[in-house]
Amino acid sequence: MVKFFFVPMLTLLVSIPAGFLLIGPLATFGSTLIAQGVMTVRNFSPMLAGALVGLTWQILVIFGLHWGFIPVYINNIMTNGYDNVMMPFFACTFATSAVVLAIFFKTKNRQLKEMALPNFISGIFGVTEPAIYGILLSLKKPFIISCIAGCIGGGFYGAFNFRKFMMGGMGIFEFPAMIEPDGGMGNLIVALAGVAITMVIVFAATMIFYKDDKKTAEKRRQEIVKRKADRWKLREHLRQYLKRRRHGPPCFIRRSFTVRSEEGC
Repeated sequence: MVKFFFVPMLTLLVSIPAGFLLIGPLATFGSTLIAQGVMTVRNFSPMLAGALVGLTWQILVIFGLHWGFIPVYINNIMTNGYDNVMMPFFACTFATSAVVLAIFFKTKNRQLKEMALPNFISGIFGVTEPAIYGILLSLKKPFIISCIAGCIGGGFYGAFNFRKFMMGGMGIFEFPAMIEPDGGMGNLIVALAGVAITMVIVFAATMIFYKDDKKTAEKRRQEIVKRKADRWKLREHLRQYLKRRRHGPPCFIRRSFTVRSEEGC
């Protein structure tokens, strides 16, 4: 009883001050520093800045440091009418989606396959955290592949000055915000081309380089053996049941719980 009271209380007493006094300020300082560094790089090479954002975006998401780009993003849209500093991250959304889709087709692990398809669906709608935390971090190689593909897509976006003209929307719902204010479709074509390049690269690379590890393969083998044993047990139980029914006693118990005599059977 004492444990159930003191453990949550002590957890809050330690984590809340640490969050407000140490972790929060450090995260704010770090994210601001990263955003300023990307803008500095963009002044002499937009392609390099885009590649840098695409390469590191998923890592920044893991630590929450991507929030440092949000003030820059909002300020650019309000003052310039568009943002082109943060937007190379858009390639990472579809890189993450494509890598879990490739895993869905490549893996023989039933549990991993069941996780991959829902994570792909959430990813194309802009929510990539389930794929990152649920699949990619534990597998490592697909995570690295998605970061490299995001770097290539981000560099493409930086080179072609990819922009977003209004706030709102995530994933595929962001495409309308990429249509130019005068109705031009050039920026939207750049968006679609970047998504296609990124997804093709990451899907192909994952299909080539990803393999289920030995532990996963052994786990799958054990699952198959267990299912076969369960089927054999079920078949044996059914055989015994039918045998008892076939050679069972000739008499039975009535619903009134009276037993018929053998002469009347």
